[in-house]
Amino acid sequence: MTALRSGPLPRMAGRLTFMRSPQAGLGDLSFGTIAVMGVPIEANFGSRCGCRFGPLALRETSVYFGWHANPQLAQPMDIATRKPFGASTIHQRLLDLGDVPVDTVASHLVSQTLRDAVMKVVSRGAIPLLLGGDRSITAPSFSGVLKGMNQRPTPAGRVGYIQLGGQLPLATSDLVEPSNTVYVCPNPDADYSFVQTFKELGGTIFTAHDIECNGVDSVIRSALELAGNGGQGIYASFDLSVVSSDWHGMTNRPAFDALDGATTAKALSILGDGPVVALDVVGLNPALNQLSVVKTGQRLIVSCLLGFIQSRTSAPCQPSQLPVPMP
Repeated sequence: MTALRSGPLPRMAGRLTFMRSPQAGLGDLSFGTIAVMGVPIEANFGSRCGCRFGPLALRETSVYFGWHANPQLAQPMDIATRKPFGASTIHQRLLDLGDVPVDTVASHLVSQTLRDAVMKVVSRGAIPLLLGGDRSITAPSFSGVLKGMNQRPTPAGRVGYIQLGGQLPLATSDLVEPSNTVYVCPNPDADYSFVQTFKELGGTIFTAHDIECNGVDSVIRSALELAGNGGQGIYASFDLSVVSSDWHGMTNRPAFDALDGATTAKALSILGDGPVVALDVVGLNPALNQLSVVKTGQRLIVSCLLGFIQSRTSAPCQPSQLPVPMP
């Protein structure tokens, strides 16, 4: 006997996907869709281990935001603007591809596996949303974006780079023009000599003080303009250290003078309005939050990501070129 169900599944039922989005494969991607990909790897050790559980933690927390998958709840209210928060576009353009199989390959092949996975997604015109993992995922992911963009019928050329928080991965600096690289709220632990060299080469840095004085709107829009100048898209990296540690305690590199939750959410929403072709989320260590029952910090992160997703999926989806078929 077959049981039929006419209503939506409960939030805890079915496969654990990000924000209850449909589970998909490469063949389901189309131009403008957001492809969620977990990257459960890290280079930490000892008491600092835990970033590899980041993708699972974000998916579990996102269940609380699964209303977008329920047609009856497709018009929630934005408590800041007190206007309906249209979510209908998210229904069709957010897909979960699962985790990149980096834990089943030899260590020296991890970067290549991640790069190839991102390349296949980008070549189809989709936007990877990479759930890390630590910052070691950024360089191979960026390389995959470059390869994927250049496999389209019209090669992309340069791709800009914006990083929120953390430390700039040194390998990434060899892949992108410094003039198209913007570093927002560098972590206090960032190497001073590297930062000075980065600025001398033409890179741009905005500090938390710049955001406080000029506003997050002005800073992020300036970052989009600088990173996107002369290029075909922007790769953005969201390191959890950009959020002040008094809002969450789930990063190995806490910052006490960083951004609050509302400012971070606004920054990601503005990024979503720009030509961002990929976003990674790195530095989440759920093991540091193991005593929390409600996991407030993780909900904050997911709500910030929701702002990016809403802005990105609200943009017109008009492919100018068909993606190159992949084997």
